Amino acid sequence: PSCGDSSDYEGIIRVQLNTGDQSSSRTGCTDYTGSVFTDLTRGSNYTVSVTGEVPGSTAYTEYVKVWIDFNSDNDFDDPGEEIDLGSKTFSGTWVFSDNFTVPSGAIMGNTGMRVILRYSLSPISIDPCTNYQYGETEDYTLNIGAASNPPPSITSISDSPDPVTVGNSINFTVNWSDPGDQTRIHLC
Repeated sequence: PSCGDSSDYEGIIRVQLNTGDQSSSRTGCTDYTGSVFTDLTRGSNYTVSVTGEVPGSTAYTEYVKVWIDFNSDNDFDDPGEEIDLGSKTFSGTWVFSDNFTVPSGAIMGNTGMRVILRYSLSPISIDPCTNYQYGETEDYTLNIGAASNPPPSITSISDSPDPVTVGNSINFTVNWSDPGDQTRIHLC
């Protein structure tokens, strides 16, 4: 796992995603994978927010990134798994956030998310699997589910001949909308 050797000067104090909201203290490395943090849906858009803290009056430059293992292969090095929340020089607290879309082909079920806030003097490439001197890493479990499709709906029904007389055949025409390809027709 990735961990910060020291979180005395900066760290993560809150992570928010969909219905998940985790407050914490600066610890260097925290594992929240024991339960599902939140549910996500394939093809849906979300905002992830990370609140960083730099205690005291000295401002430091912090970089924040999030990785989600969308293909559930137990790493964070595949294209599209990194979400860059940017950098900021600050003291006190600052909320980093960015939007992302869960890929429509994401593997359904539980998967990992890693959040890193890291100090640096210059732009850096944050590696999700390397220890570093100053900052914090938090790990979470997410559950990815299928997109729900709206149910089919009948748009029109017509019969012929009109008017209907006893003893004659009747023809019905039914038109419907089926955005999820889930219609079943039963004729009796």
